[in-house]
Amino acid sequence: MDQQVLDAMKRWPNVPDVIGWLRLDRRGHWLLIDRNAPGFDEAVDGRGSPITNEQIVAFIGRNYASTDDGRWYWQNGPQRAFAELDLAPWIVRVTEDGDGRQGLVTQTGLACEDVRSWHVDAQGVLYAATEHGPCAVHDLDLGSLDVELEEEDGVDGGRDDGGSEGAQRPGIDPESWDANRGDGNPGDANRRDRNRGALSGRIVWNGRPHRLAPAAPLLAHVVLSPLAASRRHPQR
Repeated sequence: MDQQVLDAMKRWPNVPDVIGWLRLDRRGHWLLIDRNAPGFDEAVDGRGSPITNEQIVAFIGRNYASTDDGRWYWQNGPQRAFAELDLAPWIVRVTEDGDGRQGLVTQTGLACEDVRSWHVDAQGVLYAATEHGPCAVHDLDLGSLDVELEEEDGVDGGRDDGGSEGAQRPGIDPESWDANRGDGNPGDANRRDRNRGALSGRIVWNGRPHRLAPAAPLLAHVVLSPLAASRRHPQR
């Protein structure tokens, strides 16, 4: 974190947290949810407004962290602003060097040097487990990856036995995504239902094949909506 932020935390250690005002959408954009705006309507205004100031976006990125219980936040000076997450704490873009080797870079500009496993949810969202934590792959980059999905017809998508049940779908077509997915309020129904194990498959990453495991275990310790969690457990 920035030194000025660390200094502010020491100087004012008891500033109350902010919950429900910051959102990270499925394409790695930060949005501000102004809940104090006159006439604020969760259904209409809950998506938030994009934060477009490059200095503020960079400041958020440098001071972005998580608590031990899986809540992600921006340390804004002495105050924590907890983030509502549409998919995951990190949204990654796919890069490629001159030799054709692919890499992943987070919305804050961090390179992922250690991609440990690959995962998929029931809607075909692709995730990577990295040294930074769970990452969701930006939907516009899915076409650049060598991926095959299998529909499991109720079979647990986490098996790694090379079975052939279900129809194979080569690649992931970004056009098949629900255009509104992730644009509603964090914690909405289609986000809650996305980890049913309906899909599995494979990805070839820099020449090495990997099975796609279910996304649910990867995200089990991530609080996607601190606001919803605080309403369920006010003691937080």
